[in-house]
Amino acid sequence: MLKLAICDDDPKIVTQIRNIADQYFKDTQITSAVETYQDGSQMLNKASGSDIFFLDIEMPKMSGIQVAQELRANNKRAKIIFVTGYEEYQSAAFQLHAFSYLIKPFTEEDIKRQLEDAIEYLHNDKESPEVLFHTTEGYLRLLPEQIVFIEYKSRKVEIHTEDTVYVATYTMKQVTELLEKHPFVSSHQNFLVNLMHVRRITCMNVTLTDGLELPMSQKRSADFRRRYQQFLYSTFFVL
Repeated sequence: MLKLAICDDDPKIVTQIRNIADQYFKDTQITSAVETYQDGSQMLNKASGSDIFFLDIEMPKMSGIQVAQELRANNKRAKIIFVTGYEEYQSAAFQLHAFSYLIKPFTEEDIKRQLEDAIEYLHNDKESPEVLFHTTEGYLRLLPEQIVFIEYKSRKVEIHTEDTVYVATYTMKQVTELLEKHPFVSSHQNFLVNLMHVRRITCMNVTLTDGLELPMSQKRSADFRRRYQQFLYSTFFVL
């Protein structure tokens, strides 16, 4: 079952999106559950595990950006579609890996197209294979998005997830080849970074979404920036 959550402090907008979504799911015969909210904190408490979110940005109590930050802490696969009357939040939306950014007023076709695209991406996500690692503690399967970065140290690699570090006997060349189909780029000869977890890039460092800074070598900086920009443009949509 597909779970959709809609959050906007304007009840007319909530109803409009809800009606369009209900008709879309009826026409496509997709089994779904649609929840509507006018308060971001309430939605976080009740619907944080949803697959797709239509989320307003300027709301009382918690802004849509704050809500999305909380969502991303526990739900990395969800497709967040910001629906707003303001264009100036696009940069912040990108940092949160928003799926799309829809400017009000929108049409029925706009909402249907967002649903169609998001569902297709969710389907592709489910088909993405786990990566198998042979660690010092045995075989380990991880989804690519679970890996934040990899560090080469003492002739071994440390695989850093959000809450655990696994050690495996690979060269950087081997682990790079293992992850070549996924958005991992080397910022330094000893570091391989998942672009999904990048918040900011400077000439000396790469800052991750959890605030950790990793070194950026001068000779890799241009390529890292280029590939990060390609990743953003190929993954997210600005409307």
